[in-house]
Formats: sequence, structure tokens, C-alpha cells
Amino acid sequence: MPGRHLRNLLALVLAAGALLAGAARNEASAARPAEASGAGRIYFVATSGDDLNPGTEESPWLTIQHAADTLCPGDTVYVRAGTYNETVTVTRPGTEEARITFAAREGERVEIDAHYCHGFWIIADYITIRGFKIKNAYHRDGDPRHTDDWTASGITTHNGYGIFENNEISNCMYGMMVRSHLGEEILPATEGSNRIRGNHVHDTDLAGIRVKRSNHNVVDGNTFERNHLQESAMWDKNGRFMFH
Repeated sequence: MPGRHLRNLLALVLAAGALLAGAARNEASAARPAEASGAGRIYFVATSGDDLNPGTEESPWLTIQHAADTLCPGDTVYVRAGTYNETVTVTRPGTEEARITFAAREGERVEIDAHYCHGFWIIADYITIRGFKIKNAYHRDGDPRHTDDWTASGITTHNGYGIFENNEISNCMYGMMVRSHLGEEILPATEGSNRIRGNHVHDTDLAGIRVKRSNHNVVDGNTFERNHLQESAMWDKNGRFMFH
């Protein structure tokens, strides 16, 4: 009889140990970002977050810029509902096999009220921007991001292989700018190869989409309304006008 009680007690101790170990594993899992399918991790940004947080769904970051300064090839950040008053400068590139993705959380309204000339200012390859509502990107005196021809826009890229899809851009100087690489004195031409699709661009001061000195870009399935000048103005890398 005493032996049976001892065995029962040992079984209870082992079961309690297993429960504690499982709880510890769950806590550790919650403290780090989830793994994305394939390479990279998934992070989150929310208006209730803090950039000192680990960027998990339970403890999100506060700013999209912090995500841009942190993401590595293959990573994705989901931005939760709300208005973000910032210009996001993207300098960390993805790769052909492992893109860096900025995405509004599906079904949520995520608005970027541009703090400077651009909503997103991209100086990196293999970047995806998806599902944002971007507004108020205008040239502002003293903005370190502007170029001499005032290319303020909801999304500006000086690089290639970007995917910009399902965004709504309004009340900006340009909707989107796709142009050649940044240079110290002149802007050297680039091959581009960006894909711009499914965006709604409206109520801009100038072109809905402007492509300048950048080749092999695909602009498809976008909707343009009430843009003050041309809906899209495009020049190839040799400066030849393509269409408007």
C-alpha cells in the first residue's frame, strides 16, 4: 500500500513538472516573433505599442520606422489599425528569395499621415508595401528627404524589384514615384523592375504615378481619380517619354 501511494505521488510530481515546462515554453514563444512561412519572422506594429517591445502580436512596436530599421530579409511586419504620423525610410534590403514586407493587417484601416515628403521613402531592393492608406505627402522646407525637383509622394522608390500593391494614396504631390538611383550630383539610371498593381490613387496635385529614368517596371490594374495633371507620366532610363 505505501508503495502505491509513493508511485501516485511521483506521477503527480511528474505531471506538475510537465505542466510547468509547457507554460515556460509558451511564455518564451510569446516573447519572440512568430516564424513566417519560409524564411524570416513576423512582427507587429500598433498605436498602443512601444519600440522597446519585442514586436510580437502581444507586445508590438509603436512605429513603422522602427520596423524598417529592424527587419531582415524574409521578415514581414503587420501594422495594426490606426493613424501613424511618420515618414518611413527603408534602407535595409530584402533578397530575391526573401523579400521584406510591410503590410497593413488584413481587414484593418491603417493610415500613414506623412510627416515629411513621403509616406514611404525606399532606398533598398526587394521591398513589398501592401494595403496602406497614405496621405499628405508634400514638399516641406527643411525636409532632408526631398530632391531638387520636389518628388514628394505617397511611395517613392529609388531602387528596384519592389512590389507596391493594394494601397490607397490621396492628397499628395504625386501618388507614387519610381525613379533612378540616388546620386551625389546626377541620378544614374536604374533597371527598376518594380511592380505597381491594384492601387487606388486619387486627388494628387500632379501625376498619380510617375516613372522617371527607370526601366522594366510593370504598372497594372491601378485606379486613378481626380489627379490634377496626368494620371501617369513615364520616362525610360534614357529619358525617352513612354506614355501618359
